[in-house]
Amino acid sequence: MVATTGGVRGRRGRPRGKSNPSKIKKNPSTTNNNKSNNKKNKCKGKGKTGTRGKRCFVTVGTTKFEDLIRSVDSEEVRDALVRAGYTNLTLQIGRGEYEPTRVLEPGARGPSALRVLYFDLCPSLGAYMDESDLVISHAGAGSLFEALNAGRRVIAVPNPALMVNHQEELADHLAGKNLLLHAKVEPAAIAEAIARMEDSDFDKYEPQDARTIVSKIDSLV
Repeated sequence: MVATTGGVRGRRGRPRGKSNPSKIKKNPSTTNNNKSNNKKNKCKGKGKTGTRGKRCFVTVGTTKFEDLIRSVDSEEVRDALVRAGYTNLTLQIGRGEYEPTRVLEPGARGPSALRVLYFDLCPSLGAYMDESDLVISHAGAGSLFEALNAGRRVIAVPNPALMVNHQEELADHLAGKNLLLHAKVEPAAIAEAIARMEDSDFDKYEPQDARTIVSKIDSLV
């Protein structure tokens, strides 16, 4: 059953097991190559993020979704991210004119600061997806499946202004399959989803599900 609380949908979280970092072996050359590729594939933006700590990436895709950017640029969401241990926030604002500077402080420094960077469009968002611990995304199929395919934890936020692309249905369906959380485009709802994410455990996403899911939703709407 899908639980809905305060504008956030998804199965109730199950405690996640913790792995022992000392037992995880990394290939230094692979790690360095990934960092190098990520730097090459990034686009210039305003502000600056750090190299350490948990990272959150917000994306609106190739269109504009200023209500999402405004919601993230709020005390509720900023404080929720900080409480959850995030130190870096990157926002891709698309074609919107609103810049996230009302509450957020791009480029801010300090031990307790949430370091923020934002940009409009970029040929590829793969580098940002790959390095993020959490992706807050509009509910477009391309962005959601890219984030899930990258193994990211996702909060899907449908754009209510786009009534013909089934964002609400897609987000609700994926939340019902326990693949992500679905939140309304409201600061309180997004902040609640960030808090719930810390105790949520999701089913494994299988890439081949993408076409099947989209076709199923198209046939039902």
